[in-house]
Amino acid sequence: MANWETPNNSDPVHVNVLQELADKDTHGATMGQSGTYTNRPEGFMIWDNVAKLFKRLTGAVETVVTLSLSGGGTGANDAAGVRTAINVNEAGAGGTQARTNAQADAINAPLTRSIATTSPLQGGGTLESDKTLSIQDATTGQKGATQLNNTLTSTSTAQALTAAQGKALKDLVDGKFQSQVLGTSGALTGGSCKVARAGDIITISGSFTHASITIGSSNIGYIPLFARPSVLLQNVYFDQADKTVFVNPNGTLTFSYTALYTETTGFSISYTI
Repeated sequence: MANWETPNNSDPVHVNVLQELADKDTHGATMGQSGTYTNRPEGFMIWDNVAKLFKRLTGAVETVVTLSLSGGGTGANDAAGVRTAINVNEAGAGGTQARTNAQADAINAPLTRSIATTSPLQGGGTLESDKTLSIQDATTGQKGATQLNNTLTSTSTAQALTAAQGKALKDLVDGKFQSQVLGTSGALTGGSCKVARAGDIITISGSFTHASITIGSSNIGYIPLFARPSVLLQNVYFDQADKTVFVNPNGTLTFSYTALYTETTGFSISYTI
C-alpha cells in the first residue's frame, strides 16, 4: 500500500520518483479507482463504483457527498428525501396516494384539461378525478345503445329486432296468400287468369280467347316477379290433353296446341318457387 505523502524532502530516497508521482496522479484523477494509498489529504474525493456514490475524505472517514439540485442532484441521500425534493409522493398502502395539484400537473395531464362528450356518449368532465364514460339508452327521441329483442311478440319501442327474427318475419310475409288477376296480353286477346301464391306454391289458372293458332303467348313480363319460375315450366290441361301451358322465367305465358284453337278453357298450372 503506497503512502500518499511520499516522496518528500524528508524522505527523498526512492527508486523511481517520476513513476510514483504518475501513479498518484492516476489515483487522484480516477477518484481512488487506481491503486491504494494511506495518508490521503483532507477533502480527497472518492468514487465508490460499487454503491455508485461520491464520497469525501473527512479525517479518516469517507463521507457520502449529497449533490444539490443546482449541482444536478436531489439534495437528498435517501428515497424519501428524493421524493420530497422533486415533489412526488410515495404510493400508499392502497397503491395510490393523493397528489397535490402541482404534482399532478408535473406527472399527469394538467387539471385544466377535460374530456368532452357528445350524445350518445356521456360522463366527461375535468380530470381531477376518475371518469366513467357510458352510452345513453336509445329511445324514439334520441340515439344511443339499443338492446336486441329476439321475439316477434314484444311491443317495446326501445329495443331492436334481431336478424333472426327479421328472417322469421320475412318467412311469414312470404307465406301469406298473394293473388293477382291478369287480363289480356300479346296473342291472348280475351279472358283473364289468376296468379295466386300460398307459401312457396304458385298456381296460375283461367281462360283465354285468341285467334285460331297452335301457339299463343302473352308479352314478356306478363307474369309478376313473385310468381316467375327459375326454369321453363309446362303442364298439360287437366281436361284437355292436346293443350299445354308454359310459364317462362321471363314472365311469358304460352299455350301450345296440337291443332288450331281459338280459346283455352279452364287451364291450370302449379309449381314451387
